[in-house]
Amino acid sequence: MTAEKNKSAITDIVIYSLEGISLIAFLFTAVMCILVMATYIQLTLQDPLDSPALATLDAKLRDNPEDQNIREQIRALDFLARKAFFTSQEQVKTGGILIFTGVAVMAVSFLTRSLLMQIQPASPKNRARENIFLSNLVSRKSVMVSGGLCAAAGLTLFIISILGGAGNPDIQKQETAIVTDSAVAETPVPDDASADIESVFSTVFGTQYFSSWPGFRGPLGRGIAGADADPPVTWDGVSGKNLAWKQTIPKPGYNSPVVTGNKVFVSGATRKDLGIYCFDALTGKLLWAYEMPAIGATVEVEDQTGFAAPTVAVCAQTAGNNGGVVALFANGDLVAVDLDGKKLWVENLGTPQLNYGFASSPLVWGKTVIVQFDQKSGPRILAKNIFSGQTVWEKPRNVLSSWASPALGLRNGKPALILAANPIVSLHDPATGAELWSTDILTGEIGSSPAYADGLFFEGNDSSTFGAFNEKTGELVWEYWDDLPDVASPLAAVGVVILSSSGGVVTCLDARSGEVLWREDFTDGFYSSPVTAKDRVYLMDKEGICHIISLSRVFSRIASNPAGEPVSTTPAIAGNRIYFRGNKSLFCFSR
Repeated sequence: MTAEKNKSAITDIVIYSLEGISLIAFLFTAVMCILVMATYIQLTLQDPLDSPALATLDAKLRDNPEDQNIREQIRALDFLARKAFFTSQEQVKTGGILIFTGVAVMAVSFLTRSLLMQIQPASPKNRARENIFLSNLVSRKSVMVSGGLCAAAGLTLFIISILGGAGNPDIQKQETAIVTDSAVAETPVPDDASADIESVFSTVFGTQYFSSWPGFRGPLGRGIAGADADPPVTWDGVSGKNLAWKQTIPKPGYNSPVVTGNKVFVSGATRKDLGIYCFDALTGKLLWAYEMPAIGATVEVEDQTGFAAPTVAVCAQTAGNNGGVVALFANGDLVAVDLDGKKLWVENLGTPQLNYGFASSPLVWGKTVIVQFDQKSGPRILAKNIFSGQTVWEKPRNVLSSWASPALGLRNGKPALILAANPIVSLHDPATGAELWSTDILTGEIGSSPAYADGLFFEGNDSSTFGAFNEKTGELVWEYWDDLPDVASPLAAVGVVILSSSGGVVTCLDARSGEVLWREDFTDGFYSSPVTAKDRVYLMDKEGICHIISLSRVFSRIASNPAGEPVSTTPAIAGNRIYFRGNKSLFCFSR
């Protein structure tokens, strides 16, 4: 008898708990319906994109086409209006999901309570004390309320499908039209946009530079393999198809592989220990490992960043030196060894003060290595001699934190260093660090790194904007806002720009105008940056599927190849091979 009473008491508690959950879900869903509908009505009645102030400025500009102040006002107001529009869209989408969740929780709670009442009715004593409001909630009338809420949720989801700019071609066209019709889009593309970038930089790095993959996103940090590269288009890491080799890396890290000659380099680290590792590019054999205790202070990092997120940078062997490998770690330790793994020098740059963990990769310039050390306290860029560790130049920066990496391009036919951090995109002389121009345009947390092609620099980030910048002046040529990456960097080549977002949307834009050429939704998102070889784009998603598409103004899928484990890093391409680092292994696939 006691056991039955205890069972009945427990059942009563569960039933009352389910009724309480139903009540909370009911109130939550009702409030969310009101908020979502209010947001939708406000967006309908007062569209941020239909701004009288912007129309007035456009009229003024037509009367004064040379007025730079009006142009800047248009750009700033247009950016704010567009940001308000997409924020409202996101609120409606999120609200719809929350309404659906609330209705589901209420339905499950109600059905579970009904089932328990059939199996074990509540005791008469507790039934008499049942709250009248709760009883009414779970009565037949509540079914009608639930039905009404379901209908509201359905209506909300319908509204979302109408407003969803992410998949709505009309909104994409509206974006492009607004950007290209604005005054900032009238900036002319430089006359020397066709300058042969390889011939210019070969005088700095040597003729073999573009046949290697010397740092993050390859030569110049652009994601473009050399003309002789022709990696495979099909493979399978599970069955072993076209798998040349697969090796375990001694220490964890989210940095990407780097290739020079017949050697592949990666780094790894734990909270207390650091390592640089060299593998034979042909066989996968571990040739050497340089490991040491961390000398900088212990830092806290997010699991998705880790203690070795920056990709190493490599200086090839030349007459009089044995080359160099430079690795940067989350605690600010900067380590240089030669290509045989012998220590050159070690220095701690100071403990990085930023969220998630340090991720900016170093970049080789001649015999120096450039580090973008943008953080909360004392942001700066600096260049050190790879072989001695001596500081060649150092410049303070008036920016906030950044996780982006430096890249190289041209300005007036001469090498230039491009950087991105909240709030600026800036161009510098890589030999001295001197700033050539800066454009105040970025907001939020900047993780995507810049790109360069045909006289334009490209940069942008989710929660901010994406733009093309005149190489000579830094003037904004066009802007784009939809489905921007927050980790992956853009790929700019042959007149197009490829963007891959963490949400799985890949967008192709016209490099000169910003016009949307095509958009494609993939099942999984992208942290890995797109890279290209032989007019093919290699897109590695977070689950380790490499989608190969044509580098074209028309979308064309060539293949989708599994690695066999998740991948967050960017592939390296050299010769007829492609290398990438999974969460556990280093892979090489070959023709």
